[in-house]
Parts: sequence; C-alpha cells; structure tokens
Amino acid sequence: MDDREGITWLRLSAEAGDLSGQYELAVALWKGFGSTKDMVEAVYWFEKAAAAGMASAKAFLAEALLEGLGTRRNVERGIELLQEAAAQDDARGMELLSLAHRKGLGVPRDTEKADFYFSRAAKAYLPAAHRGDAHAQYIVGMGFAKGDGGKPDNDTAHIWIRRSAENGHSDAKFALGSILVYDPATPADRSRGFALLHEGAASGSAAALKRLYRMYVPRRGPDGSEYYEQLQRMADADDSVAQHFLGEMYRMTAGNAEDVGVSIAWFHKAAEAGFAPAREKLMGMYGFDPHVVEFISDEQKARILEWTHRWADAGAPDALGHLAAIYSGGLGVPKDEQKALEFYRRAAAGGYSAVPWSRAFEPAEE
Repeated sequence: MDDREGITWLRLSAEAGDLSGQYELAVALWKGFGSTKDMVEAVYWFEKAAAAGMASAKAFLAEALLEGLGTRRNVERGIELLQEAAAQDDARGMELLSLAHRKGLGVPRDTEKADFYFSRAAKAYLPAAHRGDAHAQYIVGMGFAKGDGGKPDNDTAHIWIRRSAENGHSDAKFALGSILVYDPATPADRSRGFALLHEGAASGSAAALKRLYRMYVPRRGPDGSEYYEQLQRMADADDSVAQHFLGEMYRMTAGNAEDVGVSIAWFHKAAEAGFAPAREKLMGMYGFDPHVVEFISDEQKARILEWTHRWADAGAPDALGHLAAIYSGGLGVPKDEQKALEFYRRAAAGGYSAVPWSRAFEPAEE
C-alpha cells in the first residue's frame, strides 16, 4: 500500500469516528505523507482526537495554536493543552511545555520548570528511542547531556545524539556537527562537522541555520572571509546550504549592482534545489525590498510567485501576507487591491504578524 492509498484508508477510518484513525490522519496531513500536506485539515482532526482526550493529539494541536499553523494563533489555549498533555505524561507535551517555560511563551520564563519538564520528556521518550525513533533519540541524548539533577553524562549523550544524527534528525546533526567543529579530534572531524551542520540546516534545523549564520554572515568572501573558499567549493558541488550563504554574504555587503545580482543568483540556485530558507529569502526580497526587485528576472519572479502560492494554499499565514503585498504593489502580477485585501484577511486570521519573511531566518541577537 502506497502513502496515497494509506491516506485514503485513514480518512475513511477517521470519518467513521475511529480515534486512532483521526489522530494518524492528522499526523499524516501535518507531516505531508503521500504528498498530501494540509495543516488546516490536520488541525481539524487533531481537534477531534484531542476532544476525545488523546494526549498526543493535544500536544500537536497545542503546537499548531502556539505557532499559528493551520489555525489562528491562540497562545493561551495552546499552553492549556500542553499542560493537559504533560499531566497525561505525554512526551511531546512535556517537551513543548519545557520549551514554553524556557522562552517565556504564554507562561513565566522559568529555567527550573523548563529543566524539570525536559527531564521528564527525555525519560518518557526512552522507549521510542530504543525503537529507533530519531527525534526520541535526540531528546534522550540531550537529556543525558543536561543531566538529571545537574549530573550530565556526556558519553551516553553522544551515543544517543550520534544515533539520532545517523537516523537523519536535523537537530542531532547540528549537535553532533557542533561537537566536531568546535572540538575535533582530527581535521577530518572538523570537515565532517561542517557537513553535518549543512545537512542539519538543509533538513530543517533552525539551530543549525542560526549557528551557520553566526559563522558565515556578514563575512564577505572576496574581502577576506575565512569561509569563502570553503563555501565556494561546497556551492560548486551543488550544496544548497552553501549556495544560500554565498547569497547572504553578497547580500549583506552588496556595494554595487553586480553584487546584488550575484546574491540573487546564489539564492535562486539554492531555492531551485529546494532549500526553504532561500525561497523565503527571495520571497522577502521580492515582496518587501523594492531596491532589489529590478534585479530579479521575470523567470525568477514567476518561480517565486509559484512557491508563494504553493505555501499559501497549504495555509501558511506569512505566504498569504506576502501575496497581499505582491498584489497590492502589482509586483509581477496585475495590481489588485481587492485580491490583496482578501489575502491579508486570510493571513491575519492565521495570526500573520506582518514581519517580512526576509527576516524570518536572521539570527536572534545575543
């Protein structure tokens, strides 16, 4: 049975009122199994399963509400659901509640509570880690690294983090890559560390992306960056992350039209290879930076519009906000204020904050 057929059977089960079917369908739609990613419908089925008391569904629904994914952002209700899921000993619920306390999201910032819930989450994830679940392995590894009661076990932590990285977990690749870059036993370890950081960023690790921003930007290659030649070699070998950061190097220090054009060209190569931050950067430059629009070719504009519409159709509030700006300004499309207003209303309903995507992946200030 292929993924599409599986989605069909899950939908039949969910519509018949089966709780497991509702939850599994929601997860499939959330993650995009069978090329069917639909955050809005995923939230609908998570609501059904959460209302029936399923802790795992509550945790997923809470994440959607906290992030404004597929539904309007509602931090208060999201936190309530996380607290309910954590009270039911749900690993994901405790993990996210730990993060909320660490960041002060909807609850007072409290490091002690954050550590408490993370330790509980790591223990709850242990059975799944032994079954080979990469995310569970990563959380277990980080649990050993943090230590229970302030006693870290780094050797055991590295074992679990390495297993998770080998199973493709993006944040584990970041963690292992950081260890190898900053504490290498050999030069080969450092090279492997950089490769892992790039792999982590390519597979969605925000932490890996932020670490690479701090390392690469705003250093400018031709003016002496220690990383320029390395990035150039990796970019020429079709490393989309390297291509993206070459685009950043030129964007951050662009002093002439040629530099702007080079920046856009590298971003476009990375975007065509499927690297989401490069696509988002181009969307931001197109929709919110009129100084560079003239350097974006008609062919590139068409592709940017295609990506924006695709994400907007999946319910992404920022993509809808971008389309509002594009249609309001007539950027590559006929100017249409009515359509712009419609897109903006849909974006606002999803919690759109009006922050351009061009800043979405900038590193937070220390």
